[in-house]
Amino acid sequence: EYFQQQEGNNPLRLDSGHAGTVLRFLALRVARKSGNYILEGTPRLFERPQAELSKLLRQLGCLVETTHQELHLESAGWRLMGDQVHIDTSKSSQFASAFLLNAWGYPQDIFFRTTANWVSQSYFDLTLAMVRQAGMKVEKISRQEFLIPANQVIHFEKKIECECDMSSAFALAACAVVGGRVLLTSWPEKSLQPDFRFVEILQQMGAQVQFRKGALEVHQTTTKLSPVKINLKNCPDLFPSLSALAAIAEGESSFSGLDHLVHKESDRLAQMCVLFERLEIPFQRGRSEIRIKGQGEKVSLKKDPILFEPDGDHRLAMAAMVLKLAGYPLKIQDADVVNKSFPNFWKIVGAPI
Repeated sequence: EYFQQQEGNNPLRLDSGHAGTVLRFLALRVARKSGNYILEGTPRLFERPQAELSKLLRQLGCLVETTHQELHLESAGWRLMGDQVHIDTSKSSQFASAFLLNAWGYPQDIFFRTTANWVSQSYFDLTLAMVRQAGMKVEKISRQEFLIPANQVIHFEKKIECECDMSSAFALAACAVVGGRVLLTSWPEKSLQPDFRFVEILQQMGAQVQFRKGALEVHQTTTKLSPVKINLKNCPDLFPSLSALAAIAEGESSFSGLDHLVHKESDRLAQMCVLFERLEIPFQRGRSEIRIKGQGEKVSLKKDPILFEPDGDHRLAMAAMVLKLAGYPLKIQDADVVNKSFPNFWKIVGAPI
């Protein structure tokens, strides 16, 4: 068993690195087993919304304490402290997904309720579809209320293939639009992943996108990209690379539904604005929206390298590479941040300096 306690009374230490998904999913997993745990992570990880995680764990009978870089967790196994579990999904749907993924085999029926205002609900819908494929019965009582019957066991009736990560696939596709060609194999005809929407968006912008049997091919565009107007509330991870493409489109693009970007690995809206300022790309920013005046073929005349620090955020580094391939003299620092999700990214698209 992977989560066996260390020798003596020492708690088991588990490192989440930069990853909010790992911290949230892992905390609910280890809480199913009696023991003491310390989940570690970077300071930025614990600056992101985690209070909702502590509240959820306490409803399951756990003792929880957080510091600037650790979550201390003492559990006797899940012990529901009331008739209904309340999950705050106003800042992330991952708390609900983590709970659902770890609810297998609980000896009592579980009623849980989410907040009315969801962030990235489409990712929870993806999780719900997956656990149902694995044999879990989940009754949707209302938009916010769910029932998980007791003592459920994973049972796959058929083989389930894991799709590629659409967020990373989009980063490659965006690079291809401005600087090459990419063939994405094992491509699904449809997907529940919210970022699957990028194909439709690229087509709307006039990018060269072709479907082959089981593959998606994206070519460097030979015409000017068209501006777009899109609400990204359900697919916020598209924003960095998509805004980079908007910066080289012909005309003004606008993106809304960006409230949640402040809670990502960095404040992505603020950081992309910093990058646009350095590259002299005009934009107007609101609280949760931005308008970007695309420069078409008018790339910055600056010849000296422009340094860009992605603030520990893999998606920002990838977005900066889109602009670099478009001709902007960028030098991307701390390029290893892509290792979080896509270690081979630079090997595929080229050097970041």
